Amino acid sequence: MNTTSKRLSATVSLSASYLAVLLVAIFLSTFVMNRNTPKCIPVVHIAEPSYAIFTPNIDITSTMNYNVKEAFIYLVHQIEIKGVELEQVVWSTLAKKEKNYVLIKECKAKSNDANKPLTKGKFILKGSYFPYIGVIKSKTFAEFPCKVK
Repeated sequence: MNTTSKRLSATVSLSASYLAVLLVAIFLSTFVMNRNTPKCIPVVHIAEPSYAIFTPNIDITSTMNYNVKEAFIYLVHQIEIKGVELEQVVWSTLAKKEKNYVLIKECKAKSNDANKPLTKGKFILKGSYFPYIGVIKSKTFAEFPCKVK
């Protein structure tokens, strides 16, 4: 006859096996999941050499699924100096899963580098999705000039 410890051991072993299969299924679903790039219409309000005020106008709530822990949204300033393309992150925010995340308010991008003024080059709005289990994925949402519209 089976003792209580043997029954408990068998139950724990079975549940660990099911848990492992579930984790592998979630991991593999990150490769199959369709993460469409959300519609984004950024607007630059003010562009000065040391700062820029812009509105991202992006809604990423549709891309946040059961396996996404958070999304890191950032603005890259890209400029070409002497034939070399340079990139610098000038603004960033972290989107947690708990809330609907719509970026429609004005944001301020800052740069302390006088050699790379924010009035030249272009801006690239990017994002990285961090899953609970799986591979980190990066997306480019929009590219737009540093000009005021």
